[in-house]
Amino acid sequence: MRCPFCAEDVRDDAAVCRYCGNYLTVPESLLAENLELKKRLAALQQELTELHGKRASRRAARRKL
Repeated sequence: MRCPFCAEDVRDDAAVCRYCGNYLTVPESLLAENLELKKRLAALQQELTELHGKRASRRAARRKL
């Protein structure tokens, strides 16, 4: 199986990843919550990028005046 933290191959019966040291017995609900938080973070980063673009456009428009 692959470690959900570092994506290295580890034995199926391993309790701890030998590469990153994280426990592999994380409850499925926490893994699902972690995935949802990653999606939310990506959406917020996209929104921030868009806001920076709008701000730059407004500054450029003010300089033309």
